Amino acid sequence: MLLKNLQLAAGALVVVAVFWTIYRWLKPKPIPGFPHNPITSIFGDIPELVRLMKDEQLSLVDYVTLLVERHGPAVQFFVGKSVTLLVADHAEIDRLYLRGKSIDMSEAIIAAFRHVLPTGQIALSSNTMWKSHRRIVGPAMHRRYLSRMAPHVCAAANQLVDLWSVKANMARGGSFNAPPDIKLSTMPTTDSIITGQPFGCLTGLLHSVTKKNSSNLGVTEFSSSGSPPACQAINTMMDSVTFALQLPFSSVLFPIYLFFNRKWHRDRQRIRSYLWTRVEEAKKREDMLTESSDLLTDADCVIDMIIQQEVREGSETFSKEEMLDELMGFFMAGQETTAVATSWFVKFIALDVDIQRRLHEEVCTVFGDSLTDTSSITLDILDDPERIPILEAVTAETLRCGLVGPASKRRLVADEVIMGRHVPKGTEIMALNGLLGLSEAAWGDDAKQWRPSRWLRADGSFDRNAGPTGYPFGIGPRACFGQRLAMMQLKIFIATFSRAFVFRRVAPSVNSWASTTIITNRPIASYVALDRWGS
Repeated sequence: MLLKNLQLAAGALVVVAVFWTIYRWLKPKPIPGFPHNPITSIFGDIPELVRLMKDEQLSLVDYVTLLVERHGPAVQFFVGKSVTLLVADHAEIDRLYLRGKSIDMSEAIIAAFRHVLPTGQIALSSNTMWKSHRRIVGPAMHRRYLSRMAPHVCAAANQLVDLWSVKANMARGGSFNAPPDIKLSTMPTTDSIITGQPFGCLTGLLHSVTKKNSSNLGVTEFSSSGSPPACQAINTMMDSVTFALQLPFSSVLFPIYLFFNRKWHRDRQRIRSYLWTRVEEAKKREDMLTESSDLLTDADCVIDMIIQQEVREGSETFSKEEMLDELMGFFMAGQETTAVATSWFVKFIALDVDIQRRLHEEVCTVFGDSLTDTSSITLDILDDPERIPILEAVTAETLRCGLVGPASKRRLVADEVIMGRHVPKGTEIMALNGLLGLSEAAWGDDAKQWRPSRWLRADGSFDRNAGPTGYPFGIGPRACFGQRLAMMQLKIFIATFSRAFVFRRVAPSVNSWASTTIITNRPIASYVALDRWGS
């Protein structure tokens, strides 16, 4: 009996020891010398974050701002076992991200994208393959290609104006939800830029809009047909990455989640099949041009550009999987920033009637007042701040105040000294670059207020050096690859909307300024109440 009791006791001790070892392994291990919240569980800061998101509607940006205010410009943030060093000091961010060579893409971001597009740029460290991919697709951001892509963007923006005109007439002054329509317009734009053939998301939507009853006073709701399968597939991919970035112990749990997710596998195959069909069509077109010696037709989409480089210039080539991963990366990143920034713009612009009028007058003067023309808004004009100072100011202020790209997460590939303290190789760091754009020391007491005139000189010209922007597209060599394209898209959408609509203040019930942050910082509610100019 005694022996049996001793065996039970020994077994219990072993179990306790195993669980204690696992608990110690799962518990966050802080970097010595840097402040942090007390570590009370294996979940780190997650319990406080969840509580504040629920009780006070704080976003992730709000929470890391709180940590900086609480502990200083270099503070640790724990998500489960994962430890991230938050850096909110301008000089240190510039040194590390712009002049230093000790950082690379965050392992957490690579892990989130690795299963979706394993050889895409965003899922690679800065290795030989990443440099090769950047060289191959780099010309897509050159002026000669972007200028040919501008009409695609204009066409999608005009389609959205048509849709919103229908909805505004049906709403009769009521407010209606904007982001779903904005996303459906930026997605075919991205498709046109990649393949030259838009999905047609808005075409079907325009003919199926019906008004629904709404319980919110002053708010109009609409029902419509669903988006095309390819659009839904892209959304599934984006949602999975978002989920991975939110998931504690993601390296273990995310692969398990994907393994059992049949919809994810089906949608990933669907979008890859769609893209490969377009690639094969582009190859056939190029073969026909080569046989006829007619090589004058220049590419106006990314696929044609890559194929022409391979055939005509003998440049580096992609394998099938590399090609599909890069094209999927274009899709996923190409519409996210533009859609989010546009959702912020339609909220901000209604706040300032004077800047709205001045923007409308500038747009109509420079681009003309036609609501169907897709050729008047050109890249040459969009890149000339002397001709469009108000548009430049509105765009810069929207990106700054919307905190569209609030942070840039990276990984140390060598030991570093940050704020005078040692940080070991392998540490994940996050530059809170968005907060730099809200600096009261730089912008004054109204730093958080949307005021585009702060970017204008006394003579009305645009001053791009008026103050910190907050690096809305990230900072350093791994900043957003498509930021020139995103800026072109955003300016075209803003100009097209401003030419067509007066943005009124929306119903109080949907006038929330709360946001949610994962990859970008997006408004939880973004509604519009529209009139036509002169009505």
